Amino acid sequence: MLVSIKNKYRSFPVQIKASIWFLICAFLEKGISIIATPIFTRLLSASEYGQFNVLSSWLTIVTIIVSLNLCYGAYTQGLVKFDQNRSEYSSALQGLTILLVLV
Repeated sequence: MLVSIKNKYRSFPVQIKASIWFLICAFLEKGISIIATPIFTRLLSASEYGQFNVLSSWLTIVTIIVSLNLCYGAYTQGLVKFDQNRSEYSSALQGLTILLVLV
């Protein structure tokens, strides 16, 4: 049974393989946060945990506004589009993000 699953997986296109691993990593990320929440609540007081959540929320909002989320959509599309000049494209996007942070 495992051999047939392995052979079927190998026959999948790259896009489906990437989607499968993205799904697995999303579940792992949520699982880690579910496991970490009781640890945080035991170690921190209620007010400290509330401050941590507020700070985390603000950090997420500011990151979206400042960096324009270039690392999510634009970066991956650019890597596909500029496959010959990946290092130059990555450097340009890093420079743009640093400039946005400084502004």
